[in-house]
Amino acid sequence: MKRSVVWLALVLAGCGQGSGAAGSPSASPSPSAVPTPSDDSPRPDALYAVLEARNNAPANAETQQHNIVAIAGLDGYARAKATFTPRQYPVVGNAATLLAPEATIANGSVYFIDGAGTVRRLGPTGDLAVVASFPLTQKQQEVSFAVSPDGQKLIAASLTLPNIQWPPPSPAPSPTPPGSYVLQVLEADAGGPTTALSRWDSVHSPDMLGGGGFQMLRLVGWDSEGPVALVGAYLGTQQGLFDRQTLFGGHFAHLDLKTGLARQQILGACPGGSANGTWTQPWSISPGGLVVCAVMNGKVSVRKPDGTKVLETSYPGASGLGGSFALSPNGRRLAMDGQVVDVAGTVIGLAPSFHPQGWLDNVTVVGGIAMGPLSRCHGSFELGFVRLSAPTQVQDLGFCADFVGVVN
Repeated sequence: MKRSVVWLALVLAGCGQGSGAAGSPSASPSPSAVPTPSDDSPRPDALYAVLEARNNAPANAETQQHNIVAIAGLDGYARAKATFTPRQYPVVGNAATLLAPEATIANGSVYFIDGAGTVRRLGPTGDLAVVASFPLTQKQQEVSFAVSPDGQKLIAASLTLPNIQWPPPSPAPSPTPPGSYVLQVLEADAGGPTTALSRWDSVHSPDMLGGGGFQMLRLVGWDSEGPVALVGAYLGTQQGLFDRQTLFGGHFAHLDLKTGLARQQILGACPGGSANGTWTQPWSISPGGLVVCAVMNGKVSVRKPDGTKVLETSYPGASGLGGSFALSPNGRRLAMDGQVVDVAGTVIGLAPSFHPQGWLDNVTVVGGIAMGPLSRCHGSFELGFVRLSAPTQVQDLGFCADFVGVVN
């Protein structure tokens, strides 16, 4: 599989990314309480959504981005597939640009956004529909979005950056205003018009980059309390703290659906940044409101929205650089590089070549398989899965992709 678009942006020196042209799901030949572990049965009928990059661009090119979304089964065959125009990367300065993932799961379908800001819904039977538009009209723009669990409402955070020249001209000319940063929170009912809820303008970059401007908002999900944003998210970074990290900086908070403003911080979310020299990072938030929080060179924990710890463990990884954290649907197991840990502290070892990305059910982890430099994924990962009943036996799905989530 290919590492996610965000991970591609993390490494300025560049780990090669392949086009994935040789492998993809084939056309099918036919059709904020922690719950008890009530269903530990594998689901052979599970359908899941993936993103692929098949642009035929050079392996290390910034333009090598996702442009295919597919819904596939455990046989590796696609039940539905759509192509879309990939996004552009805005220039943020002396850092690699961070973008939100293009796709999310809601109401038994995958919702994805293209390079023009059009959001479409793809269902398991191949039904495809435009549901909203959060326009991207120039390269110096980015957008993140979230969809309500019933698929009826969408909310987005759209950022326009000034035209930043990087590297700057040498010798540098006299200072000139580069323009303004503009952040808008937008909302739309599925199939309806787009409405602006709030707007911020500043000549300074968002304050998590030290510029003194407004706080950046990046939509990351939707739980039982409403849409969730990473408040104070970084626009770019020069290095990753964890394997497969997609969020940097900030803290999780709910957005008000009437005003677009962030409400109080979700207490379960550790604040992103350095405390006493130790970097902490809110990693993800589940539909049930459980937060995964990672600490560099330390521990990873699962917390309820009120901050109560459900699970905490040290993670493996050379010099503390582990990662690939993925929470099971029932919130009782946390997968990561090298192992799965449950709320009772039981540790299940995973194959070292397997890097978790998510779960198909409470006993099946899906992730990337490191195949080496001769892989058709150009040295990156193919997608595969592991049953906890045989945790070191990785089943190769046979194509290069990034996991989005389960659709049924």
